[in-house]
Amino acid sequence: ITEGMTVQVLNGTTVGGVDQTMADRLEGLGFQVVNVVPAAINYTETTVLWSYAESEDAATRLAERFGWQVKPKPDNLSTQVALHIVVGADET
Repeated sequence: ITEGMTVQVLNGTTVGGVDQTMADRLEGLGFQVVNVVPAAINYTETTVLWSYAESEDAATRLAERFGWQVKPKPDNLSTQVALHIVVGADET
């Protein structure tokens, strides 16, 4: 599920560094992490947001593997990456 899947990791918590920890974890799984940034809002649960139909299956499978939420990305996030992983408080 990692082939061709570019990822942006967002820190949806008030805890510093959890986004980079997640980025390292995802890279270890074979994902291409292209950006690590703060999220606009805090999340209680880590959420995988897919950008387009071709990345929905990878998002769903990744979320199921780790017990995360999955949904289509909101309009304010880029379509330049396949997946957006928002680290929630559940991963801190």
